[in-house]
Formats: sequence, structure tokens, C-alpha cells
Amino acid sequence: MTGLDSVAFDIETTGFAVDDQLTVVGFDADIGSRIFLNTDGRAPPSNLEARVNDELASSVSISVQQTERTLLSEMDAFV
Repeated sequence: MTGLDSVAFDIETTGFAVDDQLTVVGFDADIGSRIFLNTDGRAPPSNLEARVNDELASSVSISVQQTERTLLSEMDAFV
């Protein structure tokens, strides 16, 4: 039987109220990390993914979404 590897999962929100939003969803495994970032219509910092990868030993893939709905849709396609 093949063993299963763990994948860490984390979410960040703007708070706990009904109208608060997901801002970040991340998955981390031995092969690298996948981050979904909701910028709520704002432009992300330039070269964000490259800047993050310069600081870490493992690979990080970051995708930027403009809304919570698109973040959830992209995450759904990923999992």
C-alpha cells in the first residue's frame, strides 16, 4: 500500500464577521508551496513570486486573484 504524504493548509481572512473575506489560501508540501492571494482589486507588489522565492529554499507558486470568488474558483480547480 502506498503511504500518503501530508499537505499543510492555511487560510487567512480579514476577520470573523459574515462579510469578511478570504485573503490568502496556501498549501505546503515537500515538493513546494501553492499560494492563492486575493488582492481585492489592488495591484500586488511587483515581482512578488520572485521576491518570495529568493527568500526560501523550496519553490513557491503564487497566483493573484482580484476577488474572493475567483480565489475560491482557482483553489477549487487546484484541489
